[in-house]
Amino acid sequence: MADGPGGPAVTSHGSGAGPEAGAPATSTRGGHAAPPQDGQGPDRDDRGRDVLEWLLLALAALATAAVYPRLPDPMVIHWNAAGQPDGWAPRAFAAWFGWATAAGTYLLLKVLPSIDPRRANYPRFAGAYRLARQITVLFLLGVHAVVLMTGLGIPVAVDRVIGLGVGLMLIIMGNVMGQVRPNFFFGIRTPWTLSSEAVWRKTHRAGGWLFILAGLAIATTAFLPPSWTVPVILASVLGVTLGTTVYSYLVWRRLNGPEAG
Repeated sequence: MADGPGGPAVTSHGSGAGPEAGAPATSTRGGHAAPPQDGQGPDRDDRGRDVLEWLLLALAALATAAVYPRLPDPMVIHWNAAGQPDGWAPRAFAAWFGWATAAGTYLLLKVLPSIDPRRANYPRFAGAYRLARQITVLFLLGVHAVVLMTGLGIPVAVDRVIGLGVGLMLIIMGNVMGQVRPNFFFGIRTPWTLSSEAVWRKTHRAGGWLFILAGLAIATTAFLPPSWTVPVILASVLGVTLGTTVYSYLVWRRLNGPEAG
């Protein structure tokens, strides 16, 4: 079987009663389970590793405060598919809304694992989740930087920059999607992936490739005429959504036999 994004395919042998594919290996010493290694313990997945987000948010806040007096009132906060301004807002709102969105998203993504009924699975894909959180915060701060630069009169090809940013984000997400384990907040969540770990694993491996293809397609809009941007983005999002949904159902039906419906 070909390897998928996020790691090589795992096969099991025997009766299937062994440890779940992807679970951290443990050993026993004196009757006690040895702690998971490589920072995979329940409370160790992010210890000291969210410095990047704090640093990015702090630098963005300082930069925003420094340029705030030079920003116009009102400011452009929205552009159409051709990169032309079509939405404005008061300076106080426009200058800080992007930063607040990035900070709020970071805090939300930090909290979600602790309230997920399947929170025990998060240490099993801590690296993938951390990278997804970091790239999301970085993308939002990038959009914030575009708003500030436009306000300062610095020319920015908004349609090209945003398309390239979204594409790169999807490509990175796709590369770690195969590492994600069952949870209720992050990943490809359909009735069939949530009901079966095998379906979840297979769907996320295949879905990782779809994310990468969609990211490549969206990234190319940075070099295409503006009229291509919206159709390519819509087709890519629709392809990923329908593709992963249908695939998860087909895998579930194949694993459960004809009686699956």
